Amino acid sequence: MINSDLLKKKQSLFSLLLAGCAAGLLLLLLIPPPKTYLLHDLGSLDRVITQSLAAYGIPAGRLQVQTSRVDSLLTRRDYTVQVPLRFPATRVHIAIAQGAHPYGVKVLGSYNRDETALRLTLSYGPTLLRTVEMQFSEPHEPQPLP
Repeated sequence: MINSDLLKKKQSLFSLLLAGCAAGLLLLLLIPPPKTYLLHDLGSLDRVITQSLAAYGIPAGRLQVQTSRVDSLLTRRDYTVQVPLRFPATRVHIAIAQGAHPYGVKVLGSYNRDETALRLTLSYGPTLLRTVEMQFSEPHEPQPLP
């Protein structure tokens, strides 16, 4: 009697496992792969960065951009922007990563030691293409004149 109950449990577990595998296979066959784009020019990444920041209220005019020539083919842009302490930097990180993903660009983020800035690095393979640094600070209220 114990053996028949154990056998039934094993059979039901096996059928559930088989059904799960069949459902996974069906999903793999039916869902199309995500679109990928060739990164012809780095202006596409610049647009992803500026549009993602603009979606969270940071206009392109507030960005400080520093360019540095890496070699004869690559000029890297480093973006810096001052943001308020409660700025949703993680959401901006996600938006930039989602916009850069179709180009095969990885976006990694790291906070500095005292967590006053979030630095995003956009790289294609081993090549660093762009950086975005969001520096957190208290909003400066205009002081009344005496």
